[in-house]
Amino acid sequence: MELRDTLIELQKRGLRVISSHKGFSRHIIEVAGKAPAHLPVITETKNGQTRQIRPAKLHGQIIMFIEG
Repeated sequence: MELRDTLIELQKRGLRVISSHKGFSRHIIEVAGKAPAHLPVITETKNGQTRQIRPAKLHGQIIMFIEG
């Protein structure tokens, strides 16, 4: 139930879940919202669009804050 707990916690924090998929060892959840400033910024290109993401962990799952 860790994935379910993680999704509930993200919704309580007012973040919109864009997508989730199973990674190698844990789920990866993409959310739209403002990430804490102390997280590192990674620039990636997906489907021809460049976006900035900030990775974090919550309940053992990887959270990717999509900012651009």
